[in-house]
Amino acid sequence: MNRIVMLIGLVCCTVLKAQTAKQLGPLIAADKLQEDVAVLKKQLETVHAGLYTYTTKEEMDREFLNIEEQLNHPMSDIQFYRLVAPLQQKIKNGHSMIVPSERWDMVKEKELPVFPFDVHWANNRLYVLRNLSNDESILPGSLIRTINGEPAQAVFNELIDHWTSDGNNRTYPAKHISSDFPNFYANVKGVPSSFEIVIEESGTKRTVQVAALLNGELKQKALRRYGVKRVPWYLEETDDRLSLKIMGETALLKVPTFDSSSKGSDGKKYPKFYEHAFRTLRMAEVKHLIVDLRDNGGGDPPPQLALLSHLINEPIVLYKRVFAITDKISDPSLYGREGGALNKRLAKFLQKDGEVYGLNEMAQKRFGISWEPTPPAKNVFTGKLYVLINGHSFSATGEVAGMLKTYRKDALFIGEETGGNPTQNTSGVMVFMELPHSKIRILQSLICFETNVDFENDGYGATPDYPIENSVEQVLSGVDNVLKWTLDYIKSQKRE
Repeated sequence: MNRIVMLIGLVCCTVLKAQTAKQLGPLIAADKLQEDVAVLKKQLETVHAGLYTYTTKEEMDREFLNIEEQLNHPMSDIQFYRLVAPLQQKIKNGHSMIVPSERWDMVKEKELPVFPFDVHWANNRLYVLRNLSNDESILPGSLIRTINGEPAQAVFNELIDHWTSDGNNRTYPAKHISSDFPNFYANVKGVPSSFEIVIEESGTKRTVQVAALLNGELKQKALRRYGVKRVPWYLEETDDRLSLKIMGETALLKVPTFDSSSKGSDGKKYPKFYEHAFRTLRMAEVKHLIVDLRDNGGGDPPPQLALLSHLINEPIVLYKRVFAITDKISDPSLYGREGGALNKRLAKFLQKDGEVYGLNEMAQKRFGISWEPTPPAKNVFTGKLYVLINGHSFSATGEVAGMLKTYRKDALFIGEETGGNPTQNTSGVMVFMELPHSKIRILQSLICFETNVDFENDGYGATPDYPIENSVEQVLSGVDNVLKWTLDYIKSQKRE
């Protein structure tokens, strides 16, 4: 299954200095917004296969009623967005999301000044990663204590509360928000013309006043001061090449993706790369294997199974169950250009299976799903296994972590809780719908995948045996503390 990752606390008079009525957008009548809420509720209830995984229908109904009761006056689209965005922490599915209108995104990108710092979130604290403000005295690595009078910790957690996650996980939204804090802040908190910030440097606190700046200015400063090309979180580029590095009896296998098109650093497609890599491990008599799954946003079943078959010495089936709750969208016009073909695709891929819809043979082939056990590969690594994970270990990577926790009880997990749930996610077919009046966009997820693990869904990602993260100082100096800690741990084991 392809996991496509698409894509009020400030003082009112301060906010209005930076945003005109035109930029905020035209006011939408309360009855029109009520219609949008009704449309959203109906579509979620009839399309989303995992809507009630973490939240009961009764609780979800109360949340919608609470929204409806607040729609007693006209609002702009971004004001309406701020009201409905917390629904994401009721839906609790990281493959679904509620995002502002295209109108707001365009105005924010071109016309509205935003928070002039890139940040790093670690140990529940917010730090300056890159100073993009006009005040060059503020040093990268400085601790941000408050933003416009609010504790920075409270601000960051409020942004998490307005964003998407799998279950109760918070490492996944934290990664997104940390990587694009100025724009998430603008979406939820507004766009003041300036920021009063209390920072702490070397134990000394001071208050600074900095002007909000346009996104274009931030991009220029990031490139000029730090040589960094600044892009939104959903456009970040990563090196998706699989790689293997052998260091005596220890080896590092980097797996940055499970996409079906993935290749190794040697140019070989993933099946050949894994075959060659694990044969090399056997011939080199490697005893300690580190599998780095950090920042792996997911992918497809065949690459998952290709890796797992080299780590698990018994036949495995990846899923217990895969299903949808409908084979027909009631109003495909809400789904834009995708809408016209959507129901045809669903009818082509789904077949009735009791009260739900299962994948037919064609769909199983399309997604790469097999109910026949995948046998162990010729070369299975059975030595000491260490798995590096973080909040960006999402979707299929959560599934792989779940399978390893089930079948490799000896494996040690190091880093942060995975952003992806190891027992279940709703993804597969994912399409954006747009509410008719506010134009708020919702990424809908239609197919639920239940991983074949031996533990229940507790609402969290796969948790590390050793919670380790990189501090802002380590990020700034280019030190990978998680990997360093793991290598030091392996050395300590060898000495015992």
